Amino acid sequence: MSEPIETESKPEGTKSGASSVVLLCRRAYFETYNESIKKGAGPYGAEKDAGERFRSLMPTIDDKEDIPDFIGCVAEGVLLEVFDPATAGRLLYAAQVASQAVRRVKLSL
Repeated sequence: MSEPIETESKPEGTKSGASSVVLLCRRAYFETYNESIKKGAGPYGAEKDAGERFRSLMPTIDDKEDIPDFIGCVAEGVLLEVFDPATAGRLLYAAQVASQAVRRVKLSL
């Protein structure tokens, strides 16, 4: 049986620089992983459950304020192996296209 993963990665009082949305996704990943392990799932099943939870909390890219958070979540997802590099590349490309579209709409107003 696998051991739960510690969720605290930085000493108390240090800033991570991550947005609250990225931290929410990260915390949900580890909480879901640990809950799955406690319910008897193996590491693979726990990672799958945690990845699904992480993805479900990611922001959309239909608002310019959400795009940086989306990019941060993709980066964090790569580190946690929620996304493989190819998928992450497609997600980052989608964020780039959305960002350009938002700029075009803003300029046309």
